[in-house]
Amino acid sequence: MNLFLKIDKLGKNINNKIDKYKELILVLMLFLFFIIYIMLNRSVEFYGDGAGYYKRIDYFINDGKFALVNYRGVIRGYAWPLLLTPIKLLSEITNISHFLIFRIALAIFSSGFFAILIPRFVEKAFQIKINFLQRLFFCIMVFYFWAPMFLHPLADLPAFMFNIAGLYLLYSAYIELRNDKKQKSIKRYILIFFAGMFIALTSVIRPVYQLGIYMSVILIMVLSIKKKDKK
Repeated sequence: MNLFLKIDKLGKNINNKIDKYKELILVLMLFLFFIIYIMLNRSVEFYGDGAGYYKRIDYFINDGKFALVNYRGVIRGYAWPLLLTPIKLLSEITNISHFLIFRIALAIFSSGFFAILIPRFVEKAFQIKINFLQRLFFCIMVFYFWAPMFLHPLADLPAFMFNIAGLYLLYSAYIELRNDKKQKSIKRYILIFFAGMFIALTSVIRPVYQLGIYMSVILIMVLSIKKKDKK
């Protein structure tokens, strides 16, 4: 009987340790999944819209000079090709395939986004706690359904990431204001500034996400009002 109690106690201790470092563990696990997937899919070509966005990097260059005003894309915004520009420049400097640089860079940002930012946003907005297994299941589902999107520079993923990041910072600024309305906090203004920047990037990269922004802001306001009423 004592043996079973010791085993149960050991299991709880291990679970507590995992839960303490759950974000780091999940980031490393998800990044490893991405790297393995990238190594198994060594395609050396971008297709469809992804190829179109990558080709638009050259729009910024005219007569060997780089300038934002050189961009002449009418249908597609300039933000995503501009963010892709360092990938191409780094590839030219290092002679490393721009396909590999892009995919590894996206894997790094995506691992942090899906393993840390999304769960934190859900916890903060809905006032719930998400344990390690729930986060792991979410990361597995993301990888299972969206893995092919991480091979090409499509605009949907970065727009979604900037959207959630902006809303997370905006809600964090709101929490700061609600907790202490009298004190002026520099942190609050910094959060609002970057929230606005990320939401603006979302609108430029993928205008259709503006609808999601409005709906999400309304949802956050409703949740905040409900929480206030409970008090």
